[in-house]
Amino acid sequence: MKTSLKLLILATVLFGLGTKVNAQTTATATATGELVSAITISTAGSASINFGRIVAGTTGTVTVAGIAAPTASTSLSRAGGTITSAGFTISGTTGSQYTVTLPTTAVQVKHTNNADYMEVNAFSCDVATAGTEVVGTTANGTLTGTSRTFYVGATLNVKSTDPIGVYTSATFPVTVSYQ
Repeated sequence: MKTSLKLLILATVLFGLGTKVNAQTTATATATGELVSAITISTAGSASINFGRIVAGTTGTVTVAGIAAPTASTSLSRAGGTITSAGFTISGTTGSQYTVTLPTTAVQVKHTNNADYMEVNAFSCDVATAGTEVVGTTANGTLTGTSRTFYVGATLNVKSTDPIGVYTSATFPVTVSYQ
């Protein structure tokens, strides 16, 4: 019996030594990246929002839509003048998604006396679809070509005490970035 037991142990040891046990395995993966042209923004056409001429002495607002050919929406009396939205062109890689960020705080337009001012806020643009205005601080779109022109509008807040004269703002930021 001792011989049978010895043969059984020897067979188990030999069988065990012949079996390969894997404690680890390996898989592979690849790393990819793509370089694209930088996204840029520049002014196109009118680089400023123009609210036209407004008759002084009444409190109210004048809104210029962020579209290519805006009109002024107002309850105030107007006295003509040119109405324009500010034009911008985005350039970048075709098919890329982008975000346009408009000012989040009011911009002051100062009287030539540098003491009085009115505020411009509620910025809007037509960046998502040409001719369709998006009101808010950000708008998203996709470049269907290598560039896209869009327009920015806003609301001018007029006080009855604002003196007659020309009001001009410092520049206001319009930022574009890839998503």
